[in-house]
Amino acid sequence: MSLKEAIKETALALGFQRTVIASLEPMEAERQEYERWLALGYAAGMEYLKRNPHFRTSPQLLYPSGRSAIVVSVSYYSEVPPVPGPFFGRVARYAVGLDYHVVIRAKLRELNERIEKLAGQKIMAKAFTDDVSLFEQGLAARHGLGFAGRHTLIIGPQLLGTYNFVAELITELELEADEPYQGTCGKCFRCGEACPTDAIVYGVGVDANKCISYLTI
Repeated sequence: MSLKEAIKETALALGFQRTVIASLEPMEAERQEYERWLALGYAAGMEYLKRNPHFRTSPQLLYPSGRSAIVVSVSYYSEVPPVPGPFFGRVARYAVGLDYHVVIRAKLRELNERIEKLAGQKIMAKAFTDDVSLFEQGLAARHGLGFAGRHTLIIGPQLLGTYNFVAELITELELEADEPYQGTCGKCFRCGEACPTDAIVYGVGVDANKCISYLTI
């Protein structure tokens, strides 16, 4: 078994649903798509998303010592607790339980420790999830974690629907990058039809100006 295959099996044993290896090369096509989305004003008041798209689509800049990224998915699907009364609201499934940033980063550091044992050497790496300037969806789609659906979420094999976090372990190991996953939504637009505020724009993505998640954060 190659080191790459052993890393994927180890990640699965640690509870990651799917693992792919990504290149740290700049994401030029993804940057153009991202800038198109910004130009339409769909980032609403999230000014941080508008700053320096080049950095956001250049994963090498996050950790200059890195040579590859191990990209993982973590399911957050859970049954939503019942609302206890009329003056209580619901919370999103991803917010049920402990802070996922802390949990996933700790699990990625554990993955790196196990990789060090597999490789028989000390390996420098940094763990990220959802809180740095990185176009994670683009990186995940470019290397086969799944494909980006019309709702902008990653859909792919071994994933539990779209209830998935995406996270990365950028490592100094030089690993062969995986190819994109071949899949599309076809003509399906059930996500857009189900969206209560029509925030999902066919062929473009999510308009945050209409998105309940954005409006209530």
